[in-house]
Amino acid sequence: MGYKELIDALKKEGEKQKQEIRDSAERECERLRHEGEVRMRELEERADGMIKRVQAEERRKIISKAEEEAKKIILQAEAGVLKRVYELAKGELKELRKKDYPEVFRGLAEELGVLNCEKVRVNPEDMELVREHFPDAVIESDDSISGGLEVFIEGGRIHLINTFETRFERAWEHLKTEVIENMRYIHDI
Repeated sequence: MGYKELIDALKKEGEKQKQEIRDSAERECERLRHEGEVRMRELEERADGMIKRVQAEERRKIISKAEEEAKKIILQAEAGVLKRVYELAKGELKELRKKDYPEVFRGLAEELGVLNCEKVRVNPEDMELVREHFPDAVIESDDSISGGLEVFIEGGRIHLINTFETRFERAWEHLKTEVIENMRYIHDI
């Protein structure tokens, strides 16, 4: 083999190795590109998952806050309605005087179980009724009493109250609960 043939053979071998290196580099580049694309999709999927979780958490926080605000508004509305119902009902106590009031007054006086008292406080319209039941008592009129009476015994040490107002106040806790339940029932319909 001559010198020229040797050089041609080395060139040919060099070209072959160069092509093998180029082919290997291209395969490696393609493999790395493919791995990069796979890794990129994985990262995008993880990022999407994280974004969805963050969005879901934010949505949950917003909904929770909205529900809290709605509860506050409902409670304020209920309180407003209760106050209005209370005021209306209290304003209607005088209406209880219109039907069989002398019998009602007698029942309220008898419930106290007091025969002798020193002082009785009543609505100004009840002065005569008090005289029938407590003829020896000092009678005071009080416009804030719509019906019923307050009696004082043992030198004023004992004060018994059986007025429409106090009976309404005692019943209000139960009535208030019923009003709220009815409002919520109507709201749920």
